[in-house]
Amino acid sequence: MKTYVVQTPIRCASVVPSSILSTPLIYPSDRGAASVPRSKSRAVAKTDYRKQVNIPHEGHPSLHLYSPQGLLLATGYERVVFGGRGPYVEMTETQMQHENLHLITNVRHVYFHEYRSNCAANVMVYLQRRTIAYADYRIGLYYISPFELQDENGERTAA
Repeated sequence: MKTYVVQTPIRCASVVPSSILSTPLIYPSDRGAASVPRSKSRAVAKTDYRKQVNIPHEGHPSLHLYSPQGLLLATGYERVVFGGRGPYVEMTETQMQHENLHLITNVRHVYFHEYRSNCAANVMVYLQRRTIAYADYRIGLYYISPFELQDENGERTAA
């Protein structure tokens, strides 16, 4: 079985069997990338995430967003951000349902605070702390992958 080293959204390398990847994304590990020029260090499969996101990209002031288990995570959202690591739904402080989240304190991230949903789905929620180069994330706003959300009708927000 072939394996590929894949960079996860929190920039940790992990090994994934090739059978899991429908289109292999090959990222060299930090140790092996030194001999390859930076511009040629990645083979990236292009995915048009805009076609996969099933909610308005420009935001919606009152759409209820739920975890796959049906826990309300946000009421309304500002926009969908399409960056180098895929799409993320952007919410303000007042749109988030804080009583349904808990802060992860045993892991410290430089660019964001990590929250998780208080349900079995364990949905990851990012509170942006710093700007980054690969997407237009805004400091002080919350981000959730649309692949981890469903709308008020139980429909997935991304397929």
